[in-house]
Amino acid sequence: MTDSKTLSLALGLVLLATAAMAAAQETAAPRADALRDAFFLSPMFVYTEPDDERRVGEGKGYALALGYRWSFAALELLAEDSRLTPQAGQGSGDAELSGVGVNVLVAPLQSLPIVTNLYGLVGFGVHRRDNHPRFARDDETFTIDVGLGWMFPFRVFEVDFALRAEGLYRVDSQQPPFPNPPTADDPPKSFQDIVGRVGLYLPIGPRPAPPLQPEPEVVAVVPVAAPVDTDGDGVFDPEDQCPETLIGATVDALGCPLPSPPPPPPAPP
Repeated sequence: MTDSKTLSLALGLVLLATAAMAAAQETAAPRADALRDAFFLSPMFVYTEPDDERRVGEGKGYALALGYRWSFAALELLAEDSRLTPQAGQGSGDAELSGVGVNVLVAPLQSLPIVTNLYGLVGFGVHRRDNHPRFARDDETFTIDVGLGWMFPFRVFEVDFALRAEGLYRVDSQQPPFPNPPTADDPPKSFQDIVGRVGLYLPIGPRPAPPLQPEPEVVAVVPVAAPVDTDGDGVFDPEDQCPETLIGATVDALGCPLPSPPPPPPAPP
């Protein structure tokens, strides 16, 4: 894979992860464990499986990252140093690769339980190449990292931390000038290495306070007034359609006086 293709892949992954992060951000609640929004420190062990074209053996070293994490992404500065063992007939002493870089970690799937702590990583760095058997002089190189990682958050004795593990595909571009005309034994212009890192993730700063619970709403109880019968006819005022009935009058259900009964017929002579 050429350097331009690797760079395009890295930028594409960043854009894709950013879009997924924006889509998922509305549904996930802020975290209160080690992966909360905070500064962090991350010491790690580094293992390198070098490109065969390097003509060196496996590399071991260390890295230290300092960064800040938001809900779905983190930005970190990383310092790294690795020593690669020499192969027989390829010089004496370990080759050393040391440098600094910037990494972007994106975890867009936090709303999904199984892959909550999965993240993608894209990194760019400048490394110092020392005592390399393929080069007559020491020089700076430029690296592009693309990979995946996983966080395992824990809480022990009220202390939050996480185990961090990641695997990376690295393109290490060498500095010109290159031999002209080239020969069959010239080193390539870039190497493709496999890098693994395992270590701790330590948040810096206090754990966020739990969200305040809303106070219960106080509902005022308004006493209900007793019904009133102003004219005393036995029908309460809201239903009384004849509110000024004379006291003692016989009324109907609407409070209106009933008609007087007809007088009795006269007695026969």
